[in-house]
Order: sequence, then structure tokens, then C-alpha cells
Amino acid sequence: MYELPSDITIYNVESLKTALINYLEAQLKQDLVILVLEASKVKDLDTAGLQLLLSFHKTCVELGIDLRIENSNVFFEELTKLTGANTYISRDGDNNG
Repeated sequence: MYELPSDITIYNVESLKTALINYLEAQLKQDLVILVLEASKVKDLDTAGLQLLLSFHKTCVELGIDLRIENSNVFFEELTKLTGANTYISRDGDNNG
């Protein structure tokens, strides 16, 4: 499981991208086909952060990996619902994309 930071914004999206890629590569080396992102601490998510999560989801789909967002808080749930991103990235493995 990878714990997402409280702020996923343009200011840290590059470092988060690197961390997510490292997490993905480590899981692939173990032949795991499920990745879990813990989203309980997310308090700030801008368009750059949302774009990163959507891009990461797309990469996982292309690799045949199930990406699960677990323990998402109300902020995360409401923002992804408001933007329509919940169609692609949603909680507890309920990915429709």
C-alpha cells in the first residue's frame, strides 16, 4: 500500500509521480497485479494532482493492474465525484475505467 500525501498539487506532483512509479515498479517485480493507494490523508488536490492520478490509473490499466483507492476521505470522494474522476479512480477497487 502507498499512502498518498495530504497535498497533491502542482507543487509536489513531480515528486509524487516519481514515488508512484517506484511503487509500481516494486510491485511489478513481485508479480503483484493489485496496487493500493491509501487516500485518507488527502486534504488538497488540484488539477495537476488529479491529472497525475488519472494518468497513473491509465498506466495501471494498460499494464493489466487493478488500482485501488482505499480509505478515501469525504474530501477525496466529493472532489472526484464533482470532477467525474470517480468514473476512473474510485475507492476500494471499484474502478470502472
